[in-house]
Amino acid sequence: MLQRAVSMILGAVYEQDFKDCSYGFRPGRSAHQALQALWEGLMKGPGGWVLELDIEDFFGSLDHQRLRAILRRRVRDGVLLRLIGKWLRAGVMEEGNLTHLDTGTPQGGVISPLLANVYLHEVLDEWFCDVVRPRMRGMARMVRYADDAVLVFAREEDVPRGGMARSTFGSRPSHRVAFARCACPGGLRMASSLGSAGTTRSRRWPRSRFNLRSS
Repeated sequence: MLQRAVSMILGAVYEQDFKDCSYGFRPGRSAHQALQALWEGLMKGPGGWVLELDIEDFFGSLDHQRLRAILRRRVRDGVLLRLIGKWLRAGVMEEGNLTHLDTGTPQGGVISPLLANVYLHEVLDEWFCDVVRPRMRGMARMVRYADDAVLVFAREEDVPRGGMARSTFGSRPSHRVAFARCACPGGLRMASSLGSAGTTRSRRWPRSRFNLRSS
């Protein structure tokens, strides 16, 4: 009950800030709307390259220190901040053993999806809109649902720069992109970000392998 109440308070604060590209765990928004927005964006434009991103172990590796720093920018109530801090430090019970972690969101917590959205708004949504998109030569847009996102680039030469860029908060990269699947004219290309330098390796796959059909 208490987590629900805090989630409602924080939601009212952060809904003013969240980007239109974010659809996960938000009131009045759904995965179907995210797909519709992606489909409309692709159909209205001249086509392009699509990069699918999945953040590796996001809910299990969310950095508590960075999250608290992000929350302090908008939340001034010390009681709320202390409550969230207690929930983050609650620990995980595995086979009768209690482990206190410095990363991850509360398991099964009602407030976990909102905390994840607050974090991703800062390190992914704003990073893409303010850092990545202005550097692109053509159109670039993103649709995100929780820790999964799809990036659309109008020009092929923009894909490596967008895929290799890193979101940072503080002195270290926030999260490594575990894999990406890139759809392009004539086939599909698999791309993985490897190593600390953020290099990207690509491989082209024939379209028939994925049994793609136009509707």
